[in-house]
Amino acid sequence: AKPSCDLGAEDLGLANAKGRAALPPAGPHRIRFQVRLTKTDKQRVGLDIARKGPSLKVKAVRAGLAHEWNSSCPAAQRIMEGDVIVGVNDVWGSADVLLEALAGSGDLTLTMQRPSPGSQTPRSTLGSQTPRSALGFHTPRSSLGFQAQRPARLGS
Repeated sequence: AKPSCDLGAEDLGLANAKGRAALPPAGPHRIRFQVRLTKTDKQRVGLDIARKGPSLKVKAVRAGLAHEWNSSCPAAQRIMEGDVIVGVNDVWGSADVLLEALAGSGDLTLTMQRPSPGSQTPRSTLGSQTPRSALGFHTPRSSLGFQAQRPARLGS
């Protein structure tokens, strides 16, 4: 099924499955929007991502469900480099929990956050180079359709 872009860019609340309070507001210079994808076990989400505190930062959009979403949505609702995934379905608060939720199949509702217009603007990056951290470390692609990056450890 083709993605449906029926959601506007608005400040959304998101309850945590473990009974935590709703996701904190986006803040004065950020907007939130939701992306709805339906994933089977064999499909890729199509995102290169890096952990950013309790969230996941989009490093690149690749072929997969995210690219299909972007092809069918207006520019304001497209997933772009620099966007941050702050929630997946009914969970938030931990990058590891978000990665686990993205690995599942079925309906995925991604709550995304980005700078509001006029502040730093993310770029769409379909087809760009594989991202690397500032120290040149990246994880190999997984069968999940997204790439998670961890900073390299310094020291001995």
